[in-house]
Amino acid sequence: MGPSAKFVFVTGNFNDWNKLSHPLTARWDNSGIWEGFIPHISHGELYKYHIVGPNNRIVDKGDPFANFWELKPLTASITWDLQYEWNDSEWMQKEHFTMH
Repeated sequence: MGPSAKFVFVTGNFNDWNKLSHPLTARWDNSGIWEGFIPHISHGELYKYHIVGPNNRIVDKGDPFANFWELKPLTASITWDLQYEWNDSEWMQKEHFTMH
């Protein structure tokens, strides 16, 4: 979102595209990263960031780190479940990898 943003919100199908209902918080480290948690969103939900920038310029943008997007000409990002079942427990148990 950038360090110059004044406010950032998440808007999408899950909140009827209400641009102000889910605010994010700027990280403490001045990295320009905004963060937040929105419970109970399932995969396949459309969303965008509603950004209020310098001089109160307002833009709605997709997530640059999204794994899925709507097809052009639509531009919303799509939530997805990225859970992966690892099958490496035998490898993790080997003594050369155990944490001490």
